[in-house]
Amino acid sequence: MKNHLISLQRLARLSNNDSDELDDDFIQFLVDELDQPISPVGRLAPLLLQRLQQLDQQPAELLRRLQFASPLIQQLHQLQQQWLGKAVQALLAENIAVIPLQAAAFNDRLYPQDTPRIGANLDLLIKELDINRASQCIDGLLTPVNLTTSRREANAKPCKNGWKLPQQIPGRLYLHHTITPAENFPQFTQQLFERSQPYTDSPGALIRKLTTEDHLLYLAIRGTCDLSVINHNLLDAHEIWSQLQPDHYKLIKTARQAGASNALYMLLDTCRRRLNTAVPERWLKRLPQSTLRASIGMLAFEQGALYKRDEITNGHRIRQLLGYALVPDKPGKITTVARNCLSPLQSNS
Repeated sequence: MKNHLISLQRLARLSNNDSDELDDDFIQFLVDELDQPISPVGRLAPLLLQRLQQLDQQPAELLRRLQFASPLIQQLHQLQQQWLGKAVQALLAENIAVIPLQAAAFNDRLYPQDTPRIGANLDLLIKELDINRASQCIDGLLTPVNLTTSRREANAKPCKNGWKLPQQIPGRLYLHHTITPAENFPQFTQQLFERSQPYTDSPGALIRKLTTEDHLLYLAIRGTCDLSVINHNLLDAHEIWSQLQPDHYKLIKTARQAGASNALYMLLDTCRRRLNTAVPERWLKRLPQSTLRASIGMLAFEQGALYKRDEITNGHRIRQLLGYALVPDKPGKITTVARNCLSPLQSNS
């Protein structure tokens, strides 16, 4: 079975000139997915259109679909950015520090404004001590949503709050106050804030940005623990490595401090093999604290990358548990994570 989600990210890369042959099966996958604007393909439409126009092979139907979808995605991006700005300003008015994550942090910085990589949601990181005040701020702007829809969310300590975006804008705004699984990375959120830096082009010091090294660590932990490449973890990691050029020594040091050396190895080695990211192999071999666990975890990650976005099966959940057990350098309360994932869904009454 071909992994079209990996091929999608290979096609969307900004920092590589090499390209793959677009076979008929992959082209049909892209065309079908463009029927859904917030699908993994739809969210990359402007990037894909730019890349396709640079290739000799330009399938007519795919080109037509991308030309139609790209302006819609750019408009959606502008709407998302407007509400992101309103949310951030509301938090700043209450003196609450905030760190944009993933697409909320990358657009207009990692990806050009005319070819945005929009996210399915808008994600912001705040300190846990600010969660009540922050929630009250956003309640005045947006409609809260109940996040306890899965077994894990119902039984685990909440790590985020969510709000529905207005005007039929797809997606949600999330305020994260813990990087999960917190049982394995208990100090990671605090470390991210301590090392964060103010944006040079933003007023005040409360709008923070992750260091280049920390954003790679964040993507590694989220991507490998959740087995999630559909949110473009690999593409983001590839572009961060290629454009921002992290400090190799600092990256190893912070990965070991966070207990995320195995996670970072799995993410970057997958980038190297799948996206031809220029990660030095000799340096990469210094990362994993347990080569055996990292290798087994890599298999779980690769298998997890194959699942369809609307079909999270029991097999995928089991692979997630394997990821929770193998990704951290020093696995901690794995039984707690397993109980939260597998125990019966509790009532919220």
